[in-house]
Order: sequence, then C-alpha cells, then structure tokens
Amino acid sequence: MRANGSFGRFCLVVLVVMTIRPISGFKGRNLTIGGIFPMSGSWAGGQGCLPAVQMALEDVNKRTDLLTDYMLHMDYNDSQ
Repeated sequence: MRANGSFGRFCLVVLVVMTIRPISGFKGRNLTIGGIFPMSGSWAGGQGCLPAVQMALEDVNKRTDLLTDYMLHMDYNDSQ
C-alpha cells in the first residue's frame, strides 16, 4: 500500500508543480516540471521511475509537433 501512496504523490507533484521561465539562447520557454521520487527507504522504486521520466522528457523535446516553443526540464528530489 505504501508504494501506491508514493506513486500517487509523484503523479500529483508532476501535474501540479510546474513553472515557466524564459532562458537565453532558446527562443521559446523553459517548462520545468517538479518530481518527487522514492529514491531511498524501504521501497526505492524511484530508481527505476526516474530514468523512464527522463527518457520521456527527451522524447517530447525531440518532437517538433509537441509543445512547440517549449523545452521540458525536470527538477526532482527524494521523497524520503
């Protein structure tokens, strides 16, 4: 049950904690998504989730038909 609670918190943070900041050298906007992953403790499932999320961000950033004028980034931390 604890694993489901951590995953639920992670999903909520990813959906809610977003900031948009312009950066130099990029004509669009930076879209920073916050994530909290269980990287330590009794269930460190974030060690598997984090690389998957990073790969998804890279895939979205490479696509020219998604989020034009935006560059996705992620700030993350351990939920423990």
